[in-house]
Amino acid sequence: MLHGTSDTDVPYMQSQQMAAALAENGIPHRLLILPGFGHAFDRNMNDPQVKEAFNAVIVFLQEYLTL
Repeated sequence: MLHGTSDTDVPYMQSQQMAAALAENGIPHRLLILPGFGHAFDRNMNDPQVKEAFNAVIVFLQEYLTL
C-alpha cells in the first residue's frame, strides 16, 4: 500500500489500520507512507520518491506473484 500523509480524500491512518490488521492475520503486505504527498501523487513519475515507491511495489509483486 502507498499512502501520502497529505491525502485529503482518505486519511493515511486508515492504511496504517489496514496494515495492522493484515499483520495480525499473517498476511504479507507492505505499507509505504510518503510524507507530504496527497491523493494520486503518482501523477509526477519523475519525482524520486514516487519512483522509489513504485519500485517497492514491483519488488513486492515479484516476490508474491507467480507469473
